[in-house]
Amino acid sequence: MKPNNFQINEAGAHLIAAKLLLLGWPSGSFLIYGPRECGVPNRYRVRVQNRAGDKLSLRPRVRRSGTWYEPADYRAENDDAYPVFVDLAEGGLAFYVVPPHWLEQDIRTRHQQYLDEHQGHRARNDASKHHAVELEHIEQWRDRWDLIEGEPVACEVVG
Repeated sequence: MKPNNFQINEAGAHLIAAKLLLLGWPSGSFLIYGPRECGVPNRYRVRVQNRAGDKLSLRPRVRRSGTWYEPADYRAENDDAYPVFVDLAEGGLAFYVVPPHWLEQDIRTRHQQYLDEHQGHRARNDASKHHAVELEHIEQWRDRWDLIEGEPVACEVVG
């Protein structure tokens, strides 16, 4: 049985949680929030709190092949959720922890370059709202867990 996109997104959150455990984060230092807690269908977040007391949100972005996609008008979320691109392509597993404001600027710049190359239009469909995030664009952020780490501490279980 092939998993659907909903299951892949949920798996991405659990893979991030598993990676945090393998990095030595105590299980009480992060929580997985699903669509009910996020208020959006098919959305998952991993909420973490480090020793500095910073509460951060990790937003799983999973690919099984091809590229990842973000909205062309992507804006760093109000809670500054860190996109964590989970790469399952070709049977591998890799994580790219990308600063949200860097991603916003990168998408804005690359998307404008793309439009400039195509006389202000998308090549095939002007109505499309997606922007491809290629591995080569985010490769520098592979395993950059230091961006969120600090020192992990337990956070409250809400609920």
